[in-house]
Amino acid sequence: MELEKCTDFTPGACSAGFGLENRLPEVHYWISQGCATQPKVSNVEVFQENWWKWWKGLQPTWQTVSEVEGPLDQSYC
Repeated sequence: MELEKCTDFTPGACSAGFGLENRLPEVHYWISQGCATQPKVSNVEVFQENWWKWWKGLQPTWQTVSEVEGPLDQSYC
């Protein structure tokens, strides 16, 4: 709860925590299905590239990951 207070988390907000900017259609589908149905991914390489772009955009600015090329490794945990 302390973390949520520090980050201005709003319980019940539409897509709280899952930003819309660069969100993949597959993620939208997954959320709209209550996370119960896996979406079809036709091109895994494109999905992976776009996933990391979206995921990095969700991170707080102090995380400094937006300019990192490719997947994040354990050094960003």
